[in-house]
Amino acid sequence: MSSWSGAAEKIVHRPDLGCAVRERKIAPSLERETAHIFLMKTVSAQWDVAILVCRKCSKKAGGGFGEKGRTPLAKALRARGNGKKGRKASLAVVETGCLKVCPKNAVVAINGARPKEWLIVPKGAVLDEVAEGLGLEG
Repeated sequence: MSSWSGAAEKIVHRPDLGCAVRERKIAPSLERETAHIFLMKTVSAQWDVAILVCRKCSKKAGGGFGEKGRTPLAKALRARGNGKKGRKASLAVVETGCLKVCPKNAVVAINGARPKEWLIVPKGAVLDEVAEGLGLEG
């Protein structure tokens, strides 16, 4: 590890990496070092709420939600949003990998604003009650 005191610094566009990087070159020493610090970009989203749903539980349950009882929980929750997809949706439903709870005939869901409270949703539960349990409005 080197100390960065006295380092000349510049921002260089690197087409091979697909982004700009901040380069620091250390001139005083005999060896020449270059460090690349990636500049991160931010993207805005219109999410009001982010809900995490266990993909493995959802697959094991084989649907069980909605009017006919065949809709997966994630899809049923997405339908409660403003109808838009991706970053433009008001309600983000993100399917995650296994959350290591694995209830039988149920799905684990988490409100991103309340990560300490995990909701175990039994197959066939009423979506209005699920939404209330997750802290969703309306």
